Amino acid sequence: MKKVVLFAILALSINASAQSKHPKLPSVENIQGRMENTGIKTFDIHSERNFGQAIKHQTPDQCSLIQLYDSIYEWHWDTLSNGWKINNKYINYVYDAKNNLTSYIEQTWDGSIWMNYHYIYTYDVNKNLTSYIEQIRNGSVWVNFWQCIFTYDINSNQTNELEQEWNGSGWVNWRQNNCTYDADKNLTISISQNWDGSVWVNDLQWLCTYDANNNLTSELNQYWGNGNVWVNKYQYTYTYDTNNNLINELYQCWNGSEWVNSVQRIYTYDANNNRTSELVQDWYSNIWMNSSHYIYIYDANSDLTRELWQSWNGRVWVNYGQRNYTYDANNFEKSDSYKVWNSAGNMVTRGDSTYNYFHTVLGINNLLSKSNTLKIYPNPSSDNITIETSVTPAKSQLSIMNLNGQQLITRQITEPKTIIDISTLPSGVYFLRLTNDRTVKVGKLIKN
Repeated sequence: MKKVVLFAILALSINASAQSKHPKLPSVENIQGRMENTGIKTFDIHSERNFGQAIKHQTPDQCSLIQLYDSIYEWHWDTLSNGWKINNKYINYVYDAKNNLTSYIEQTWDGSIWMNYHYIYTYDVNKNLTSYIEQIRNGSVWVNFWQCIFTYDINSNQTNELEQEWNGSGWVNWRQNNCTYDADKNLTISISQNWDGSVWVNDLQWLCTYDANNNLTSELNQYWGNGNVWVNKYQYTYTYDTNNNLINELYQCWNGSEWVNSVQRIYTYDANNNRTSELVQDWYSNIWMNSSHYIYIYDANSDLTRELWQSWNGRVWVNYGQRNYTYDANNFEKSDSYKVWNSAGNMVTRGDSTYNYFHTVLGINNLLSKSNTLKIYPNPSSDNITIETSVTPAKSQLSIMNLNGQQLITRQITEPKTIIDISTLPSGVYFLRLTNDRTVKVGKLIKN
C-alpha cells in the first residue's frame, strides 16, 4: 500500500479524472494525504471518490506543531520467508521556508534493483500547490514523466487541473479538469476533458449539491455521449446526523431510464464524533445484502489505533484484515501496519508495515496574521485574561497550549468576550487557538 504525498486541490476532493488510463508511475496509483497533519487537504487524484473512507486523524486544530517527514519506510509481508521485507523508501524530503513540501525521492524494490522516482512541487504565495512533476531515474539523470499544473481563483479555489505527459522533448496535453464553486466555496461542477491532439473533448462531469450546513448531499456523474450531450452514469447520495457526521452513502447506477441501487454504506460514531463502524451492503434481488464491515478503535486522544475489516460469508462476519496505528506524545502518527488473512482467517496472505521518521515545527506562526488573530488582554498577564472575538459560533473551542503543543486549558466560547483564569499556568509563552467548523483564530500569550 503506497503512502506517497500529494496536496489536495479541490475543496471537496472530487476528481473527474477517476477513469484515467494514463500510465502512472507505481507510486501515483494511490497518492494519499500523508501530509494531512500539516493542515492541507488531501485526496487520491487517481481513484474514484469515496467519502466512506474518511477517518479522523490528527489535525492542526489539535496542536500548534506541524509534522514534517524526513523519511518513510515500508515493509511488505513475504509469505515465502514468513517475514517482513523492505519494499519502499521515501527519502530526501525538502521543504521551503513556509514548510511546504517541495520534493522527495521514492525508491521501490522490483525484486532485483531499487527503482528511483522523483517528485517536485511548487506553490503560490497562498501556499496553493501550483505544479506537481514526476520524474524517473534513467542511469545518472532524472527524466520527466508526468506533471500537473493547477490554477486558482481569488478565493484559492482550484479552477483548473492540467495533466501533461513528457514525450521526450516537451510536455504534451493529456487531460484537464475545470471546476466551479458556490458562494461558500463548495465545489459544484467539475468537468474533465481529454486532449485529442488539437482540441479538448468532454469526458466526464460531476454535479454536486449541499445542505444548509455545507454538507455534500449528492454527486451526479455523467459522461459525454455520442449525441454531444451529458448522459447519466452513476450518483452518490449522502445523509448526515445532527452533528454533521455522514451516516449513509448510497451509490446508484443509471440503467437508461431510472436509478438502480448498487451499494450503500452505513456509518456510526461515538460521543466524540469519531467514526466507529462502517457497514457495506450490496443491492441484490431487491434487498440489501451484507458485504463488508469495518470497525474503528480510538485511544483517549481520539487517535485511530486500529481498523478491523470483516467480510460476510452468508452467515457470520469473518475477519480478513486489520490495520494498527501508533502515535507520539503530540498525537502524530509514527507507524502503521496491516495484514490480510485468507478466507479461513488463519493465515496472513499479504501485509505492509510503515514507519515515519519526522521532525516537528511550530506551525501556528503561519497563522498569526491580522485577520486571524485573537484579541487577548491584558497581555502579559499573571492571573486572568480576556479573550475577545467578533465571531462566536456555538461550537467554538478555545485551547491554550504550551510550545510543545500540549493543551493545558480548553473552554467552550459562546460570548464575544470570555474571561479565562491562567493563574495555574507556569510563567512562559503560550499559544491560544479558537476553532469552529469554519475558522481558526490564534494568538500568543505571555504569562508572568
